[in-house]
Amino acid sequence: NSGVRNQNKEGVYGRKMAFSKRSSGFSLIEILVSTVILLIIILMMSTIFHQSSIAWDAGTRKAQGNMIGRSLLGIMSREIMCAVADPADSNDVADTQISGDRMRFIMLSSNTGTSLLNRVLRRVEYSKSGTYAIRNCWEKDINGAWVAAGRAAGDILATNLDDLVFSPPRGWAASGNDILPDYVEIRM
Repeated sequence: NSGVRNQNKEGVYGRKMAFSKRSSGFSLIEILVSTVILLIIILMMSTIFHQSSIAWDAGTRKAQGNMIGRSLLGIMSREIMCAVADPADSNDVADTQISGDRMRFIMLSSNTGTSLLNRVLRRVEYSKSGTYAIRNCWEKDINGAWVAAGRAAGDILATNLDDLVFSPPRGWAASGNDILPDYVEIRM
C-alpha cells in the first residue's frame, strides 16, 4: 500500500466506490467559485470600459462644440470689425439690429478678386433658426436695392446649437443712432 487510505462506500447502483483523501484536481465547488469570481471581475471591467467610453464621447462632443463655437465667433468678429454706419443714409443706420437671436449690420468689404480700393456695402445678418446658426448676406446693387450676395445667402454656419444670443450694450438702440455700439455680447 502506498499510504493512501481507501474507504469503501456503496455507490448509487450498489457498487463500491473508492475515495482518496489526496485528490489531484479541483473540486466542482472550487471551479464554480473561481468562475463566479472571474465573471465579477469581467463585469466590473466592462462597466469601467463602458463608463470611460461615455466620458470620452462627452469630452469629444464638448471639444468639437468649442471648436465650432470658436470658429463661428471668429467669422462674426472679423465681419463685425468691418461694420460701418453712414449717417448720410439713414436707412443703413436703422438697418443695424442687435437683439435676441438676430444681429444685422452693414459692413464695408472688398469684392472677391478685386483690389482693396473697390469696396462694396454688404448687409450681413446672423440668426438662429432652430438649432442652426445662419448667415445671410446682401449687397447693394446699382439702384441702391439690397440683393442676395451669391452663394453667401443663407449659409448654415453651425448645427446643434442650444443657444445663440446677441446683446448690445445697455441703453443702445439702433433707431436714431448714427453710431454703432462699442461691443456686442454673443452668448452660445
